[in-house]
Amino acid sequence: MAIYGLTLALSCITYGIIIGFYGFVYSNFEPWMLITIFIIPLYAFIPYTIFAVPLQILLRKKVKKFSVQYLLIYIVVALIALFLFSLASDPSYVLSEVKHVSFYYLSFVAAAVYWFWDSVFIKNQIK
Repeated sequence: MAIYGLTLALSCITYGIIIGFYGFVYSNFEPWMLITIFIIPLYAFIPYTIFAVPLQILLRKKVKKFSVQYLLIYIVVALIALFLFSLASDPSYVLSEVKHVSFYYLSFVAAAVYWFWDSVFIKNQIK
């Protein structure tokens, strides 16, 4: 169980750093945007806990390290999760949000980060 918690914690922190720096650059280097590096991991914790951890437990039944198939599964689940959270927050805005590149960027980064840390710990578990 500790590996799931460690994967979750490192994924939240890594996701926060990546998205925080992306926001910092995207905002023309506004210093206050660096605060998001510390805020985003808190928001990422909930969807990762609801969607990624159960999926990780399910995928761990057949252990494959750095599997592209697992990455694709994580991406699809991340897209669904982001869509559902967007739908819950503002149903009228969801269809226009899906048209933006940032919707897919956020999903891909969330999936790739979790997949990476999961694969690192699978690799260490196999040895």
